[in-house]
Amino acid sequence: MSGLSVNFHKSCIGGINIDHRVVEETARFLGCEVEQPPLSYLGLQVGITHWRPSAWVNLVTRIRRRLAKWKDKNLSFGG
Repeated sequence: MSGLSVNFHKSCIGGINIDHRVVEETARFLGCEVEQPPLSYLGLQVGITHWRPSAWVNLVTRIRRRLAKWKDKNLSFGG
């Protein structure tokens, strides 16, 4: 074993299409908080309707910000 463990006080749990009581009971058992939808998993929103343009605004903003930093660092004016 590596000796690593999960810090449940910093963790949260959420559920999609599952009874809220089950999620609350599991969170109480694990000692973590319940997160309400929409949830964020690996930086993406889960539990929202993705056909709405407003669902993608945060992701597009983050990608544009990262690309701007990359372009400033890696592209030259000389070509």
